[in-house]
Amino acid sequence: MRECKGLRYHNQLDPLPQKSRGRTHRRRPGHNLALRFYHHRDDTLRCLHHPLVPATNNLAERDRRPLKIKQKISGSFRTKAGAREFAVLRSVLETARKRRLNALDILGTNLDELMERFAVKAPAPDT
Repeated sequence: MRECKGLRYHNQLDPLPQKSRGRTHRRRPGHNLALRFYHHRDDTLRCLHHPLVPATNNLAERDRRPLKIKQKISGSFRTKAGAREFAVLRSVLETARKRRLNALDILGTNLDELMERFAVKAPAPDT
């Protein structure tokens, strides 16, 4: 396994002081980042070669945020069925938003027509 320059640099540094408990071989944050880039080098800059791959996961994080806020405000979902219904509704509304469709029109659409509309290839979302 060939090391990259970043890993060589971090391996030459003096080790961090160890705590009496926990992980025995602590690493600097930059070392962990260099290791991650090295082990996932094919995926690290995939966005440069494939224009449909976003450079960040901000869109996915934004999609999850309303769910976590609802959980925090209400404490939790009362039933699994309620959580499932909320997830389906949010998913439909987020898909409509990403495809630049009117959310109110989508909510009034029957299921078969909705599936047909969502089956059409969507434009790449803005990141």
